[in-house]
Amino acid sequence: MNNRQRFHCALNKEFPDRVPLFSEGFRDETMQIWRQQGLGHKSLSQIAHIDRYELIGPELDPIPYPKTWPENLSGIKDLKNRLDPSDRRRYPSRWKQKYLSYRHHDIVTFLCVHHGFFLSMGVNGWHRFDSVIDFLGTDPGFVHAQMELYSDFAGNIAENILSCCKVDAVYFSEPIGGNDRPLLSPQMYQEFVLQSYLPVIETVKKYDVQNIILLTYGNIWPFLGLIIDAGFTCLWSCETNAPEMDYRHIRKVYGTDLGLIGGIDLDILRRDKKAIEQELEQKLSVLLEPGNYIPLADGRIREDIPLENYLFYREKLYQMVKKG
Repeated sequence: MNNRQRFHCALNKEFPDRVPLFSEGFRDETMQIWRQQGLGHKSLSQIAHIDRYELIGPELDPIPYPKTWPENLSGIKDLKNRLDPSDRRRYPSRWKQKYLSYRHHDIVTFLCVHHGFFLSMGVNGWHRFDSVIDFLGTDPGFVHAQMELYSDFAGNIAENILSCCKVDAVYFSEPIGGNDRPLLSPQMYQEFVLQSYLPVIETVKKYDVQNIILLTYGNIWPFLGLIIDAGFTCLWSCETNAPEMDYRHIRKVYGTDLGLIGGIDLDILRRDKKAIEQELEQKLSVLLEPGNYIPLADGRIREDIPLENYLFYREKLYQMVKKG
């Protein structure tokens, strides 16, 4: 089987010869330190059993980026002018050929179609965060209008790309909370966020994209039932150590209805090899057998993780997934 076949089998409750093993991503300083620790000019992809994937997507921010974001319905018109899905600056140069080349080279493609509630509302600092939280109570109509504007924009972007190119999955990026809880209640998330996602999800389904992923950076346990009902098929949770978000707990509650990517505690890679081995054995013994799961450390690899530990983790992971 090739890389893309393994990916689709793994997230469609089938059983490939082994699940794909993607890269977690690396900070630039990590690679500099690892080269000093013995990596030299070796190819990390080969020695760490890394299968290729790309997180691709257009520019989803307003162009030009506003100095101030709207604070009422009268400001929406200016924002709409900055969210033109036909603006060529939103797409990479020769993007159609580029996307086709990913398929030719057996690279799994994840297309970003939305960057979540807070970024869509213009939250780039505490002042705007306070304002948006206030709007939810004092001017819900304005919040609905801005999220609907982004929904139309995101749906048109997805239409432009998917009508020309096939991708393996789409994802919504959702930095919605901290390690303890989400920053919105389930009722608010359903009303203001998920309702605005539904038209985008329908556009994606029209082009037969089967893998619709929520890529999140916080504890969204109270939302999991809601996102399944909305049409998301997979969760990719990063840098969350809340016990509710342990994938074994999620699998126990939701079964294989929700696909999972990630779930390996990144902090374990800072410890010794015994701890790494225990983490993999305890989680993979529960998660691999039922399927609909792709194992991966839950965050980008930082410079304080030794190369020796990372290579041990990847080799152990490779041997375990080969055994199934």
